[in-house]
Amino acid sequence: VARAPRRWPAALCVTGALVVAVIAAGVTIAAQVAASAAERDASSALLADAARISSVFDAASRAAHLRADGIAATPMLRAALETDVGLRDLASSGMIGAARPGEALDVFQIRDGETAPVLHVPPRASSLPVLRGRDTLIQLAGTDVSLVASAPIAGYQANLVGGLVISTPVELAAIRRALAEHAVRASLHGIAGQPDGELVLTDEPAPRGAPPAADASADGDGDGDGTSPVTIAVASGGEWCAHGVTLEATPRRFAGLGWARPVRNMSGGLAVVLLLGFAFGFARRGRDRS
Repeated sequence: VARAPRRWPAALCVTGALVVAVIAAGVTIAAQVAASAAERDASSALLADAARISSVFDAASRAAHLRADGIAATPMLRAALETDVGLRDLASSGMIGAARPGEALDVFQIRDGETAPVLHVPPRASSLPVLRGRDTLIQLAGTDVSLVASAPIAGYQANLVGGLVISTPVELAAIRRALAEHAVRASLHGIAGQPDGELVLTDEPAPRGAPPAADASADGDGDGDGTSPVTIAVASGGEWCAHGVTLEATPRRFAGLGWARPVRNMSGGLAVVLLLGFAFGFARRGRDRS
């Protein structure tokens, strides 16, 4: 007795194709959800970094102004600027005190609306801008940042006899480390005193062969393809006015679900194979009938 030819289980092929298609869709949705959650976390982290930057500059400004006000209120300094007695002995007398590491200090005298430098400490430091009254600005020198604060010096008889300008370094190491965890590049723009300057806080070189961030396009699989820079306003602090300072950062690419793409590709391939098997069996059945 001849055995009937074994026919391809068409129903099993269609069912299998539907199952793997559902698996592929589920993996894609899971990857997209994970990517969205990672993007929200990155945005929250960058917002916290911007708030931390404001706090750092506020603390540095507060400390610089406290030191400047303390020196400007020195009785011997006020008397020397008002009476011209002992101006040459300001540095040697110790009434100003020694400059701290990274610090620079300028004292100038005001006579008939004109300013004349009186003291520069330490001698090798760069000259500071002449600021009258109470003011604050930031100076950039590559990756180094200094905060410049001024204080007026009032005499005992006249209203204003001089001024003091002090420059202190701003410690941004902790900010740089935090930003390096959340962004591949981050910089401050619109800093007062440096309107065209850019303070780069972190800048990670792109891997060889990697496409530029601006040219990459997100494909929605959560594999971290395609990130664009974001701009965050930096709020003013108690002693420091931001004046439109912004943090521009390119968030790190989300590593994504490492298994998402292989599983999706395998599921899609298996679905194609099953559908081809169904088509082959259907065609073979048609030939057998004929």
